[in-house]
Amino acid sequence: MLTIAFHEFGHAMAACLTGGRVKSISLDPREGGVTHMQGGINAITLPAGYLGSSFIGALLIFCGFNIVASKVASIVLGVCFLLTLWVGAALKLLGCLVFSMPKG
Repeated sequence: MLTIAFHEFGHAMAACLTGGRVKSISLDPREGGVTHMQGGINAITLPAGYLGSSFIGALLIFCGFNIVASKVASIVLGVCFLLTLWVGAALKLLGCLVFSMPKG
């Protein structure tokens, strides 16, 4: 899932950098991922998934050669994962509250 997320993040970053807009990013452990975007330059956004995940992987390997850099990279990844879980849980709770309210 981490590699899929990095891949889709590469598409999203390229879309934003080329003037596009990201509508949504979906990840599925069995199916892979998909990034829905509008606008941007296709010749840049399409290969950016592979390039982005390769770049992030290279940065993580590079951080492994320095103890401080590896600790910082670990903390940053951990915080990103926790934020992802927290935001997902918060949105689910908000959806349950909104759709369970009485209509009237």
